[in-house]
Amino acid sequence: MSARAPAIGTALRLAKAHDLVRRGHHKAARALVAPDGRPPENDTELHALAAIATHAGDYTEALSLWQLLRQRQPRHPEAARMIAAIECWQTRPSWYRYVPASAAALAGLLLCVILYVSLSSTPTRPAAINATSPRTAPAPAGNPALAPAQLTEPPAIRLPAATSHPKNKPRATP
Repeated sequence: MSARAPAIGTALRLAKAHDLVRRGHHKAARALVAPDGRPPENDTELHALAAIATHAGDYTEALSLWQLLRQRQPRHPEAARMIAAIECWQTRPSWYRYVPASAAALAGLLLCVILYVSLSSTPTRPAAINATSPRTAPAPAGNPALAPAQLTEPPAIRLPAATSHPKNKPRATP
C-alpha cells in the first residue's frame, strides 16, 4: 500500500493543478507541482510543469523544462514537438501574431466594399438625347423629300398588285 500512496498523491496533485490552470491560476498550479520552485524529479510532474509554463505563455521557462524532459526521455514525442513549436514561436517577429487577424479583417473589408458597390449602383441607362425628335426636325439641306410635314405619319408601304403573277389570276367558275 505504501508503494501506491505516492502515485495516488501525485495524481491528485496533478488533477488539482490541471483544475487551477483551467481557471487561469498558473502560479498556484506551478507551486502545487513544484513547491520548492525547482524542476521535479518525477518525469510526469516535470511534463505537467512544462505544460503549465507553456499554457501560461512563459516560453523561455517552458523551453528549458521541455528540454530537461527530453534529456531524461530522449524519445518523448510531446517534448520533441513542443521544443520545435516553441523555438518556431520565438524566432517569429512580434507582429507575426497579428497576421491571421489582419488577413481576416482585410478580406471582410474587401467583401463589404464589393457588396456595397454591387448593391448601391443603379443600372446604367442610355443617355437621353437632347436633340429634337426626328419627326419634328427640319429637313436636311438638299433633301426636300424629308420635310417635317411628311414625317408626321409613318410612310405607307405599297405592296405589288395581286394580278401581276400568273398564279394569282381569278379562276373561272363553272
